[in-house]
Amino acid sequence: MPDEVASTEPSQLAGSVLVASLLVQGQRLAKGTRIDGPLAQSLVAAAAKGRLSAELRLVWPDADDMHEDEAGEKLALAVGGAGVDQRPPRQSLLQLVSKWDGVVHVSHDALARLNQIEAIEVFTLFHGQCVEEGDVVAAVKVVPHVVSADIIRRAVRLARQEGPLVEVRPYQSMHVGAVVCEPLVTAPDAGFVRWYDRRTPPKLVSTLCAAVSTQSGAMSTPLPVSVPDTSITQGKR
Repeated sequence: MPDEVASTEPSQLAGSVLVASLLVQGQRLAKGTRIDGPLAQSLVAAAAKGRLSAELRLVWPDADDMHEDEAGEKLALAVGGAGVDQRPPRQSLLQLVSKWDGVVHVSHDALARLNQIEAIEVFTLFHGQCVEEGDVVAAVKVVPHVVSADIIRRAVRLARQEGPLVEVRPYQSMHVGAVVCEPLVTAPDAGFVRWYDRRTPPKLVSTLCAAVSTQSGAMSTPLPVSVPDTSITQGKR
């Protein structure tokens, strides 16, 4: 209650974690906010003036507990492999993004075992899905605001032993042959696109189409393109 907070020493609040959002003198504090010394003083002062919008709900971590942001960062580092960058945490959720254009590779069995561990969740795109640089390929979430460090150590150990759980394999520069058996009209790329796999990333289709000559008549020309590793594209989409 605000009255109880007003009579509390700020040092007693310092080190706790807010488990419900709160409006304090026009400023919104999100759940998961760590209460340091200055913030504790502000909370006590606001309570004394009747400016707490709701009941102050806090939790005090044990010595072996870990804050959700720290836990999420450690887990994300273990989950992500080559071709993956980590974004800063936002309310216990960390996104992993692709460092380059390529194909997502997911270790399904290891991911399933990891998601059986309490208090953590890892989401990914489909194995074999094509992505571009900057696309979100996975997300890591720690459910409670404070979690046992032992749980995170166990999850990190599993991810490292059986990982990488999520990686983005870049396209490899190769040459492929394209044989055109009909006279090419003013828009030769239209038919070529219909022939080519519709699931192919637009950048690859554009590269292929640009390499097709607009001259009439049949031709056979090796086209420099980037294609995914075949061991990846054979996976699920």
